[in-house]
Amino acid sequence: MEICSLENKNKTGLDGEAVRRARTLLTERFGARPLALTHFFGCQQNVADGEHLNGILSLLGFGFTDQVQEADLVLFNTCAVRESAEDRVWGHIGALKNEKRRRPSMIIAIGGCMTQRTEVA
Repeated sequence: MEICSLENKNKTGLDGEAVRRARTLLTERFGARPLALTHFFGCQQNVADGEHLNGILSLLGFGFTDQVQEADLVLFNTCAVRESAEDRVWGHIGALKNEKRRRPSMIIAIGGCMTQRTEVA
C-alpha cells in the first residue's frame, strides 16, 4: 500500500496546511493518535480506492485497527453491483449500533457506489 506524503498534493488533493489543520482537529477530538477500521466491499475498484483512502487516513494521522471497540472511525467503502455485498454492508452497519451507543464520538462513514443510489442515500 502506498502511503501519501505531505509533499504529494497531486495524489491526495490535500495541501500540507489542510493536513496539519485536520491532524490538529483529530487530536483535539480523540486525544492520542486516532484509530480507523476500514472495510471495502465488492468490486476490484473498491480495493484500489481503499488503498488510496487508507493512505489519506494515514497522512491525516490515523493508525489502523481490526477491532471495532478500538476504532474512532469506521469507514465502509461499498459496492452496489452485487446484492450480496450490499446485504453485508447493511449487516455490518447494524452490528455497530451498540458500539455507537456506547461511544457516541465514534464516526461511522459510508462511501462508494451503494451510497449513490437514491433509495439508500
